[in-house]
Amino acid sequence: MGLQQLQRITTLFFLISIVVRSGYAQENAFAGSVRNKKGAPIPNVKVYVVQKPDIADTTRDIDGVYVLCVPKSLGKKVDIAYEHPSYLRDLDEDIGNEQEQNKRPIRELRPNNVAGIGELSKPEIDQIVVKAYNFLIRASLESLPTLSEIANDNLKSLSNAATILAESGRTYSKNKNYNEAEYIGN
Repeated sequence: MGLQQLQRITTLFFLISIVVRSGYAQENAFAGSVRNKKGAPIPNVKVYVVQKPDIADTTRDIDGVYVLCVPKSLGKKVDIAYEHPSYLRDLDEDIGNEQEQNKRPIRELRPNNVAGIGELSKPEIDQIVVKAYNFLIRASLESLPTLSEIANDNLKSLSNAATILAESGRTYSKNKNYNEAEYIGN
């Protein structure tokens, strides 16, 4: 057997092994990036699979990118959670876990502070509340405590911000000596 034949056989064996390995892959790669409302990457966001929270990654400082390797054994659908102390928690629901590579759309997180929550529109707040209640229902039906944690954290943040904003509104009106009749009349 000549050197060229040996090289061809080695190359062929190598290519066959790649095809066989990819055909029997046991994991799927999920990748995406997390950004704020202005489009800037958010570093240090914990991104994890709700059904198995130890499958996790943290976004990088430069580009806000994450990569998760999700076993096919978790089922055909998974949920990905996004968590950072300065932002409301979020969830990518019912993502197909059947293809080897899954590029996720950019995830935009909303600020978790009084100013950021105060800037949300009524439809945005309604959406957060409805999602939170849906998460609570799913959490009890599917035994996923992470979903109830996400829901409770977001509802608590909204409630705290509402209380602070209401108090600051009362303080403002007391300082300006407004009364309800004057406000309604103007």
